[in-house]
Amino acid sequence: MLDILTKGRDIAEQMLQLRNTVNDITFNIGQFEKYGIADKFKKQTDFEKDNEKLNGMLEDIQGFYREIQTLLDDRQEPLKQYSTYVSQQNGEFFKKVLQEYSLALDNIQHIVTNVGEIKLHIGNLEKLHIDYQKIKDDAEEEFAQTRRELESEIRSHGIEALKLEDYTEFYKSLASTEARLKLLKKQEEIKSRTEQQLQTSLRELAELWRKEFQQIDGELSKINNSQSAIKITAEFEGNRECFKQYLQTVYRGSGLRETTFTVLVDKYQDFIAVYQDFENACNQLTDAAQIPFMQNTQNILDALLTYQVPNKYIIEYHGKELKNHSLGQRASALILFVLSQKENDVIIIDQPEDDLDNQTIYEEVIKQIIELKPTTQFIFATHNANIPVLGDAEMIHTCNFGAGKITVTSGSIDCPKTQASIIDIMEGGPAAFERRKEICEQWT
Repeated sequence: MLDILTKGRDIAEQMLQLRNTVNDITFNIGQFEKYGIADKFKKQTDFEKDNEKLNGMLEDIQGFYREIQTLLDDRQEPLKQYSTYVSQQNGEFFKKVLQEYSLALDNIQHIVTNVGEIKLHIGNLEKLHIDYQKIKDDAEEEFAQTRRELESEIRSHGIEALKLEDYTEFYKSLASTEARLKLLKKQEEIKSRTEQQLQTSLRELAELWRKEFQQIDGELSKINNSQSAIKITAEFEGNRECFKQYLQTVYRGSGLRETTFTVLVDKYQDFIAVYQDFENACNQLTDAAQIPFMQNTQNILDALLTYQVPNKYIIEYHGKELKNHSLGQRASALILFVLSQKENDVIIIDQPEDDLDNQTIYEEVIKQIIELKPTTQFIFATHNANIPVLGDAEMIHTCNFGAGKITVTSGSIDCPKTQASIIDIMEGGPAAFERRKEICEQWT
């Protein structure tokens, strides 16, 4: 689609040049017609017109034949490879598929046969073209006699500026120029339809990007509403710096300065918006930047129009942007983010205590776990007793290494043996556990 628009961007200029050429030729032919030369040369000009049409027929049909033959040569053989496919799991179903596919191949074979007949007709046309040339050559003596009589008549009137050989050349040139102009008109129509299709596709693409953002924003709202510690706000295509960096990358080597891209990024949401307002967008730039911008844009337009400017996300944790928090606080926010989605059947977390303090574990993590336990399977690898004890773990696996091997003991939180393992491994043993208990009682 973009190839058609790129190749056809100078059609209007070409058409203007051809129209000027037609006007010039028509004026020159008009000088001959003042002296009735057109009527006397009608037979010769009719022959030339017939010759022009015959040449056009041959060129067009030969070109069509070459293109369709190339397509068949390239694509026909690969199509046959599927005819022998045998499905191991869906045999009966694929019998129906291959039956329909075989009918399609039969129709393609009909096309191949018809293309062969086209070649036969082309051969006949080529022979007729040769016959026509003989007819035209036989009439040349008559044309020459007419020219001699006209030249004598022109000289008798004292007109030296008109040359009869120019008339036939003007007439031939007029026919070929009008044919080229007609072809360009068709190309202009195709370009116009293509431009409309492109604009429709761009609107659809932009709408898809918008719908994608709306879905993301909806999921973020669920996270924001499920707890109060994390707040995530999103701005559609809000990462302007990333947009500018992308433009600098794809226009590298164009000589355009950063200020050029800053102007575009500040004014337009994405490059689709730039393209839809291209003339005004160019006018926003400096005179020195306009030409290189327009020239380079044509070469990379497909990449520019399909580039999706990233959305901008701001994550706040307890009212402060996440990037301004400590590593531990960021880890807390990450765990809360995972938990708050409430769409995971299984969540595995490895040693969250490495970055979290006990208060955070209890106040934010444990409470979320207890809420989600009925619908989510949690698996923790941890040394922190708060997680299995306060989280009311259903099953605890304790590991010991000794005598060159790892011993695993499993049980519920209500199992005395499991409770003893928690005290020994996680709490540092009964003495340490009792000592902390005494200190806590004194503090309270």
